[in-house]
Amino acid sequence: MGARARLALVATVAVVGCWGWAAQADAFVYWANNGSGAIGRANLDGTGANQGFMTGLRAPGDVSGVAVDGEHIYWTNLAADTIGRANLDGTGANARFIAGGSDPFGVSVDGRHIYWTNIAAGTIGRANLDGSGANQSFITGSSFPSGVTVDGRHIYWNNYYGIGRANLDGSGADENFIPWVADSRGVAVDGRYVYWTSLATNSIGRANLDGSAIEAFFIEAANEPFRVAVDAQHIYWTNGRTNTIARANLDGSGADQSFIAGANTPYGVAVDGGPAGSAVPSTARLSFKPQPLGTLGPPQSLTITNNGHGNLKIDAARITSGDVDDFLVSHDTCSQRTLTIAATCAVHVRFGPSATGDRQAMLTLTSDDPAAPLQIALDGSVG
Repeated sequence: MGARARLALVATVAVVGCWGWAAQADAFVYWANNGSGAIGRANLDGTGANQGFMTGLRAPGDVSGVAVDGEHIYWTNLAADTIGRANLDGTGANARFIAGGSDPFGVSVDGRHIYWTNIAAGTIGRANLDGSGANQSFITGSSFPSGVTVDGRHIYWNNYYGIGRANLDGSGADENFIPWVADSRGVAVDGRYVYWTSLATNSIGRANLDGSAIEAFFIEAANEPFRVAVDAQHIYWTNGRTNTIARANLDGSGADQSFIAGANTPYGVAVDGGPAGSAVPSTARLSFKPQPLGTLGPPQSLTITNNGHGNLKIDAARITSGDVDDFLVSHDTCSQRTLTIAATCAVHVRFGPSATGDRQAMLTLTSDDPAAPLQIALDGSVG
């Protein structure tokens, strides 16, 4: 049976990955109206719903997945085997931004790449943010992958058997990372949990990021939940039976199955970034005690806290400028990490002078903080 025939038999949906952010006036929730071939949009409080925010993308039944980042909207064109892209205001639409897919269904995006599921080929595709370097077989061997999401360390997807996971470079793929999830077609992730939809049980499930503490019925009484998205305050999902976008608090309380009404077979759902987070260090300088020449001293710790109004996506912590060979990052829980509001991470630095005199360098943290890069002065001497 072909992928499109299987789509007619099961109510599959496009899973959208999203980065979690605080609710802001300039942020929106988006959804793919598969029944009309349009993308809808509303304010995060549910007001201002526009079911035809973007229209004419493809014929009805083709638009199944949607994702957003700070600049663009991305969607899947199932029949055309393409990924589309437009500006956040809906202008500049390019329906063939990435071509050559194989029934692309779900789509996700992070700070470096676009990811999508190829249902017919059983693969996860990946390309650079500008659409170059497309690899339709970035991850292979999946069974009917429908949705995909990504965080700072892993890629997650839905398959026939449950939730799969792989490292960001595509290695270490595990089809049964979370096994025996009943008819799941949507997956999302934030800084603490993996969330998924279950069509068989009309529920939203949740587990820790390591796959433990599975709560199969975290949120119940949904109406054919297809896709799921999460930001810093809420969980969103699409209800295929009632043509609504639903929402609940992060702890699962306050579920509103008709948060946004009037959709047309909504499949994908995504929440845009809104404002970025703010990287605040525990100290502006790390000063090391005098250390014998050619020996490595004990580590000093630096804590980074996200004090902004949205999630903070951290790229890397590196020693830059000055005596770079005299300082070593020995422990790092910040690089390739997304910090939710008020979350922290740590970097440990050690000092080992290679020459006499005062030794100085910078620890540089790159992120999506508008004030980035963050630089911490490092200094030490031979003793």
